[in-house]
Amino acid sequence: MKKTILTVIGALAACGTLAAQTAVPNKISEDLTLHAGTDYLLNGYTYVLDGATLTIEPGVHVYANEDTGVNASALIITRGGKIMAQGSPTAPIIFEPISAKDVDLGPDDTGMWGGVIVLGKGKLNSNALGVWTGYPTQDIEGMVPATEDLPLINFGGEDNADNSGVLSYISIRNGGISLSEGNEINGLTLGGVGSGTTINHIEVFANKDDAVEIFGGAVNLDHIVAAFSYDDSLDLDEGYLGHVQYYFVIQRKGAGTNTDKGDKGGEWDGNDLPNTATPLMLVKLANATFVGMGTESSNTAFNIRHNGAGQVYNSIFVEYDKMIQLDEDSDGACLARYNNGDDIFSGNIWFSSTPANNDATALAVSGSGLVSPMNTFFSGTNQIANPGLAISRVAGAYALDVTPADDSVAVTSEAATVPTELEQTSFKGAFDPYYNWAIGWTKLYSDGYFVVEGSWFDHPKWGWIYLNSGTLDDGSYVYFKNTDQWMWVAASDSTGFWSYVFD
Repeated sequence: MKKTILTVIGALAACGTLAAQTAVPNKISEDLTLHAGTDYLLNGYTYVLDGATLTIEPGVHVYANEDTGVNASALIITRGGKIMAQGSPTAPIIFEPISAKDVDLGPDDTGMWGGVIVLGKGKLNSNALGVWTGYPTQDIEGMVPATEDLPLINFGGEDNADNSGVLSYISIRNGGISLSEGNEINGLTLGGVGSGTTINHIEVFANKDDAVEIFGGAVNLDHIVAAFSYDDSLDLDEGYLGHVQYYFVIQRKGAGTNTDKGDKGGEWDGNDLPNTATPLMLVKLANATFVGMGTESSNTAFNIRHNGAGQVYNSIFVEYDKMIQLDEDSDGACLARYNNGDDIFSGNIWFSSTPANNDATALAVSGSGLVSPMNTFFSGTNQIANPGLAISRVAGAYALDVTPADDSVAVTSEAATVPTELEQTSFKGAFDPYYNWAIGWTKLYSDGYFVVEGSWFDHPKWGWIYLNSGTLDDGSYVYFKNTDQWMWVAASDSTGFWSYVFD
């Protein structure tokens, strides 16, 4: 069997010579492991081929050579390939451009490399040609591979339970490449990825296009951070059927020398072509916190169109001018699904950055071809109220607080009942009052965006413990690294050991 050889190379940047990285092969045709303690380098398109598994150990840092267009670096898990990238809260796997070794990159530094792309065998309901028999396939957007590599960017099939591996505790930073309008590499792109794939605790930071875009399939996501994306924070296409829970969005504003700014929180398309094909797209989203662009009047929380539909539960939407844009579509398909009751919004909190819009008739986008008003989205178990979050986009200010206070409406109001495939909570939004799950492993945390009241220390018996207060007092909330569990401290004594109650 042909063996894959990793070559150690030195990368040169304008700011000087960087330490050596180990080059990742552009074609991974057999199992390969990236080991902790070594930095790795992507140079151009890197494919994990059918039958091969790429394993990435916790704490691995993967850098990408910086180029644009067809020369951009990207990691592509092809249909039939697999990735096993299991980081941890204290040892995340990080993807970022090579210049991050020498300079601190922030929200204005977008489009410096491609991103991570996973392609599977899940069902699509349409493709760009609009002509197909059975379930179609499609070529992923944003890429122009060599002619002989064209089959490697194809995705789709008939297996919505397909397994492409594991992505967990991963931060994808400062990427996104645009070849043309609607033809871009996103931070994390999922094409036809099946429900057998595990995706959780993912951060996409400062991406040139969408943070996460999903084309068909039925993969489920949880604990996602989409920070400062240029385009949408959750883009859905081509018949996606899955559920998403604990999704945090903070959209960027045009700032500094980079005029990129966020588009919508979510852009949910049911089909490409034809518009009425099955399976009919339906996303179930619970416990999201979406923070828009504040006074930017173009910002809208959701746009549902092209025969799409969504069900949203126990979520918080703030700092948007408008909340819902439901397109009527030329054939009326999207409106028909709305009228049929496919769209459900229950137990949500809405609070516009425009005070005059905090009314059930004003939160929806109105105009030609759009359905407005849609009072059902903003009435019943939904509330128009200020959840009292502290919003900040300043690195090093430690001022972004997305955990609601005990007296917040996100805690005191009754949560809606969610579908059985989702986890029932007693709170609304992506975070409960006592636990910010994005602390410790995200760039938002390491760059000092979050309010951080706690500290880490190495307990002689229990290992690393995270405290939500400065001392280990009765009633403290602690995190045990060795068991990956949060517990309440029930009692303490003079010996330095404590009794604990699982929460």
